[in-house]
Amino acid sequence: MAEPIKTIPLEYPVEHGQETITELVFMRRPKAKDFKGLPMQLGFDELMTILGRLTGQPPSVIGEIDTTDLMNAVEVVTDFLPSGQTTGVIV
Repeated sequence: MAEPIKTIPLEYPVEHGQETITELVFMRRPKAKDFKGLPMQLGFDELMTILGRLTGQPPSVIGEIDTTDLMNAVEVVTDFLPSGQTTGVIV
């Protein structure tokens, strides 16, 4: 299994069933398939979708992430995007 490329500790862990999610682990950079079905201009909904795809977390976990942790994670996602890519989100 490949090494994670980025790990973000959550300031506010998320309870998911019997598990407590304390960090988001990015296992890879985004690929074209991660953007399939998403509009060219990315908003928070789309960035959250990509975040889930890159960390392997289901929407139920991503949706419960505190806004502080979400902003940190979205910053990582946008750092993966090429310069000049318009996301529609100010980070």
